[in-house]
Amino acid sequence: ASDQINSDAFPGDNNAAEFFGTAWFIEAYDGYIEADYAFVHDDVGEHRSYHNFSIAFTRRYFHRVSNSVRYITNFNQSLPRQERTADGHMLLLENSLISTAPNTFVPYLNFFYGQGRTQSLARGVGAGGILNNTGINFETDGLTGYPTLDASGVNSTGAALGFNILGAEFSHQLLLEVAALAANGAPQFRQAAGDQYAVGMRYQKPLSHAWIFRTDHMVGWRRGADDLRGSRVEFRWKF
Repeated sequence: ASDQINSDAFPGDNNAAEFFGTAWFIEAYDGYIEADYAFVHDDVGEHRSYHNFSIAFTRRYFHRVSNSVRYITNFNQSLPRQERTADGHMLLLENSLISTAPNTFVPYLNFFYGQGRTQSLARGVGAGGILNNTGINFETDGLTGYPTLDASGVNSTGAALGFNILGAEFSHQLLLEVAALAANGAPQFRQAAGDQYAVGMRYQKPLSHAWIFRTDHMVGWRRGADDLRGSRVEFRWKF
């Protein structure tokens, strides 16, 4: 249980709610099942309490493809539909190809479909949103505000195609990706003004046992909104 929740279901107040939850992990059917449930209680009496449930199955097929299917849903929030902050469902499909060099070359293709306003249990869009792991063009951070495509998944469909290339003995990493999303439904019920597209890259290299150099760059095109351009350079110290 927790009484401090960072979530767009309770914008601007991380003390407005508490949740009680459970998580199950099961190895079965030559794969891995994960099931999670939480009840989120609105402590300030604004009728935003809701149920959060997700289930996922991950396994390899034909010794060539690693696949994960995840379904997330929020339901039973007692507000008029247009005022609900957590009410919807999302399907995530994550796929990576097991290449002839599986440790150093990993192509991936991820898809998502979101209907309604689906929320992560305790992570707001400012920290990456529900699509944070779909691709680097949806991945931001809470420090720099690095630009991304709409990572909320609200009434949208999209995909990310990328190539994760690692050097011998993991001496460096180069990641190249293209991503796109289509905005669905009426404008007042979605986050994105229109369809969005992006290309992005990441390069990182360990400089020593303590220091890592990392840089990210992206260009995005958005219908009905300003285009995006972003770059960041980081030196990370592990301690």
